[in-house]
Amino acid sequence: MRKKPRLITIVGPTASGKSELAVRIAKKIKGEIISADSRQIYQGLTIGTGKVPGRWRRAFTSLASLSRGRSGPERASATQRRDVFVYRGIPHYLIDEANPRRQYSVADFKREAEKKIRDITKRRKIPIVAGGTAFWIDSVVYDLNLPEVPPNRSLRRKLAKRTPAQLLAHLRRLDPARAENIEKGNPRRLIRAIEVAKALGKVPKLERRSPYDVLWIGILRPARALARRIRRRLAARKRAGMLEAV
Repeated sequence: MRKKPRLITIVGPTASGKSELAVRIAKKIKGEIISADSRQIYQGLTIGTGKVPGRWRRAFTSLASLSRGRSGPERASATQRRDVFVYRGIPHYLIDEANPRRQYSVADFKREAEKKIRDITKRRKIPIVAGGTAFWIDSVVYDLNLPEVPPNRSLRRKLAKRTPAQLLAHLRRLDPARAENIEKGNPRRLIRAIEVAKALGKVPKLERRSPYDVLWIGILRPARALARRIRRRLAARKRAGMLEAV
């Protein structure tokens, strides 16, 4: 039986320390990190989203299919240049990458994250998915079959005027099952669920079977300690110029 690719997933609330833990683990096991944050994916939104203070660097990747069996200058030429976001010596992918003027969806993330996982695994390193956007993480870990329903701009403008409670009531009328397990205070999720339900009749059930051998690592800090970390981090971001950046 073919072994599943290994994958480490690090989850936890805001300011719990996911990013630093991911780096510490990556250094110990020759891992590389895939960011699963629906805000840090965007270019420029650095201070407010709490991106790690990495830098884009030029790297060289060997083209194995072209260089196999070659040597000397011929082998050296079989490489391609690429830019990689690096923090503390560890490559980070899907961070500081998308144009903020364009919408970047969970389907976009899933497609790109799966490519990165295949690439990291092929190079005999361990992919580590770390971030705070749970649905993005689930989409990859469980290979969710996401409905390909395009955005309905007019519907979104209409629904944006409603409160989360009103949106939830609307979703209950369309798809009671989805209304029971959705994040009830998140208007973006509610609007998207309504949009999909209107297009397809209901939100498709997402099966949770993973194609990976997954190690889940969850960070849980005491509420008071977490609140202190959040206050300190927010104060530091203000000093760094977050308001001016916004």
